[in-house]
Amino acid sequence: MTQEIPIQLAGIGLPYVDHFSDKSSQGWPPMMQQYLTLRAQANSLLAYQMGDFCEFFFDDAVTVSLICNVCLTNRGSGPDGTLIHMCGLPVPHSFPVFGDSCVRAFGRNEDLYAKILGAGFPLAFAVETGVVKGLMQREIIARFEPVLQVSQ
Repeated sequence: MTQEIPIQLAGIGLPYVDHFSDKSSQGWPPMMQQYLTLRAQANSLLAYQMGDFCEFFFDDAVTVSLICNVCLTNRGSGPDGTLIHMCGLPVPHSFPVFGDSCVRAFGRNEDLYAKILGAGFPLAFAVETGVVKGLMQREIIARFEPVLQVSQ
């Protein structure tokens, strides 16, 4: 079932629509199967580490490209003909560091990831953990909720 999240995208007027709850990973290449599985677990935008970049796919890529003003491209199409939108952001310099320093790195005002949170979107990070049988393994290490600031 497609879930519409009532958040207006960065003041542009586009509602964010989560299409991942009804997307099967069957028939996709192994890397995309892994992404779709992690994305369903994250229940938020997923920054999927691929080397020095965190990639976003499908509707997440469209959302992030609009918020962060980065190029939107595509990675072909899936077995069902779905166009695979894609965009990437550089991995923060302290990304491999877990704990407080990792959280502080994502909270900087100039940080592109902070822009995503500032636009009202939850964000999860899946990092590379090593190669098993030729496929880079990843796991979600952190999930951040946007902070609502209320002025009095």
